[in-house]
Amino acid sequence: MADSDGQHTAENIADVMDKLLETDGSKMILGSRCFESIDIPWKSRLGNLCTEKVFSYAFGFHVRDTQTGLRGIPMCFMQQIIDVPGDRFEYEMRMLIEAVDSIGVEEVPIETVYESKTEHQTHFRPVKDSAKIYAILLKTLIKYSFVSYLHLLLI
Repeated sequence: MADSDGQHTAENIADVMDKLLETDGSKMILGSRCFESIDIPWKSRLGNLCTEKVFSYAFGFHVRDTQTGLRGIPMCFMQQIIDVPGDRFEYEMRMLIEAVDSIGVEEVPIETVYESKTEHQTHFRPVKDSAKIYAILLKTLIKYSFVSYLHLLLI
């Protein structure tokens, strides 16, 4: 799966495909961008960093780029995610959570391609899409916290 926003090179798509084949389709492969360059728009860098930290805390699994649009999805996983609710970035987050919980995830470093730091175009709607993504993450945190506290009370 490769977004159509021009951020993924043919070489990086091939890298993700090679890794998917190397793992015999046993894991979902993420093309993970590096957000440390000064050429990255600050909103992209900050948003990714925050989501990376919250995701790691919520699921106990570190993913460097939770919103990558370059993913190698194994055939065995397709049936499992076909009915995952949501669309756009919300769907991608739910798919990632499902993969972490069931088949595992492996990352492949890819180039971070932006046309321009100031002229970058994105399909990401900062308020609306962030709210949907964080609602998923916070719901999970609350659920696990509630279960943990309940368990503590019953001990």
